[in-house]
Amino acid sequence: MNTSIEKIKAIADPLRIRILRALDSFEWLYVCELLEGLDAPFYTISRQLKELRQSGLVSKYREGRFIRYSLSLPQDAFHQHLREIVLAVEDNIFAEDKARLEKSVSKRAERTTCTVCETSYKRGRIDI
Repeated sequence: MNTSIEKIKAIADPLRIRILRALDSFEWLYVCELLEGLDAPFYTISRQLKELRQSGLVSKYREGRFIRYSLSLPQDAFHQHLREIVLAVEDNIFAEDKARLEKSVSKRAERTTCTVCETSYKRGRIDI
């Protein structure tokens, strides 16, 4: 159940706020783009995305063998206000994240596979 308290807990971690800000800057992102853009290990990003999904703040969509993530549409006024609060947080790290993400996203058209995700599929861990 996605209660207001679960949503508040979900934004208590700085990396989760960075993920939400990244997803706000781009319509959607693949896991590998988040890994490159936020400069964090797969396990950490995976765990944080799971928390955000369970709270109802992030949605995932399967696209063939890959999964892309986006911000969930606000379901109520509280969710909308919480989203506005997260997006109002100011920190220089967000500008650095966005620059790395833009570089990673610009490679989308060239990619045929994602090394990080491909490896994770072989281990059976991509469905986070």
